[in-house]
Amino acid sequence: MGWTAAAGRPGFRPVRPGRAPRPRRRRRAAAPLAAGGARPRRDHRHPLPATVHLYRRAGFAYAGTWTLYEASARHLPSAWPDGYRAVPFPLSDDPAPLQERFARLLPTRSGQVERDAAWWRELVLGEREGGPPQAYLVDGPEGPDGWAVLGIEERAGSHGPVTQVSVLDWGAASAAGWRSLLALTAGFSSLDATVAWKGPDPEPLALLLREEDLRQIRQARFMARVLDVPDAFAARGYPEQARGRFTVEVADEVCPWVDGTWTVEVDGGEGKAARVDSRAAARTDASGLSALFAGYMDAGDLATMGIVTGMTPEDVSFWHAVHAGPRPWSADYY
Repeated sequence: MGWTAAAGRPGFRPVRPGRAPRPRRRRRAAAPLAAGGARPRRDHRHPLPATVHLYRRAGFAYAGTWTLYEASARHLPSAWPDGYRAVPFPLSDDPAPLQERFARLLPTRSGQVERDAAWWRELVLGEREGGPPQAYLVDGPEGPDGWAVLGIEERAGSHGPVTQVSVLDWGAASAAGWRSLLALTAGFSSLDATVAWKGPDPEPLALLLREEDLRQIRQARFMARVLDVPDAFAARGYPEQARGRFTVEVADEVCPWVDGTWTVEVDGGEGKAARVDSRAAARTDASGLSALFAGYMDAGDLATMGIVTGMTPEDVSFWHAVHAGPRPWSADYY
């Protein structure tokens, strides 16, 4: 279990390094932000230069990856599982079927962005320079399973036309569903196409490829910051078996309402954080607290590198249990 970027509640704000964070008053910062995430900003009208250390000084920390992979279509498994089929999805239709299938996957992922209908229409199904995408629903014997939105581009190469299949978005609820998606894109092998998609690092689909052909062609790390400590830790997901508590003293000059000592307690798949009137052996700054929350960086590494000081082996084990799920990543570049 992990955290999901969402709209509606204060708590956590993700960004992609490359634009300088702007200082905000507490009320304005909290309103559009979600516990465990935030509404991705679609306004990129502030192309100010920024580097990672500026974001860290503002309390941000690495929170996950955006990774682009590529493989030859001829090396993807082409056999369809029994009873599975792909049905074209009209781009003008209500994206609810896509939203429903995505929602089924969301609890199994960490770091994803929750999408409303406008997100699907504009950013996933919207027309691009190469033309409108192709969308499909994958159904199996048990009913709805997966989906795929593909962008097809053909360009002139040194030895003739080159076809690029860009997976704008896809996902499946079962292994057979994923095999179906690979078989769908393998259908472009007659065009000697290359297929590119976004996925976690490492990419489990490598286990299904015929050859060692999966190439990581680009990776970016996004950053995030805890703005509302109680809301953020209460809203994220936790493994059922994770239990324990951790007290840490946080120094935060940017958001003084975060500054102080906090106890994080997890039990039975739920968590909470409360301010306490005492000192703590473990200490960090706002960036370290955000790193502990997100789970992209290992707690032991945070201790070794001095990002969080004073942690005991039991503290590190606690955070390992909290982040026992998948490492956070996002298919959305924002």
